[in-house]
Amino acid sequence: VKSMVMRLLVKSMVMRLLVKSMVMRLLVKSMVMRLLVKSMVMRLLVKSMVMRLLVKSMAMRLLVKSMAMRQLVKSMAMRLLVKSMAMRLLVKSMVMRLLVKSMVMRLLVKSMVM
Repeated sequence: VKSMVMRLLVKSMVMRLLVKSMVMRLLVKSMVMRLLVKSMVMRLLVKSMVMRLLVKSMAMRLLVKSMAMRQLVKSMAMRLLVKSMAMRLLVKSMVMRLLVKSMVMRLLVKSMVM
């Protein structure tokens, strides 16, 4: 009877140890799973932050490009203005020369007639 009781006691202790080890394994597994999930979430967060930064930098590049284009257009407009002003001055000077020439011709004709 004693040996049977001892055997039962040993069996129950072994069973308890088995159950404990299984519970520990499950705990470890769940902790590992939690860590895995956390790391995945962190990766996704980092990815989204990187994407935001990329989008921001692209937007900044577009802004800079549009500003540069505006400056180009402005400088081209300024060049055209200067050119047209120069053309006006050229035309004015040519007209003035023609006027002076015609006045000189009139004076010459008058002097010849007299």
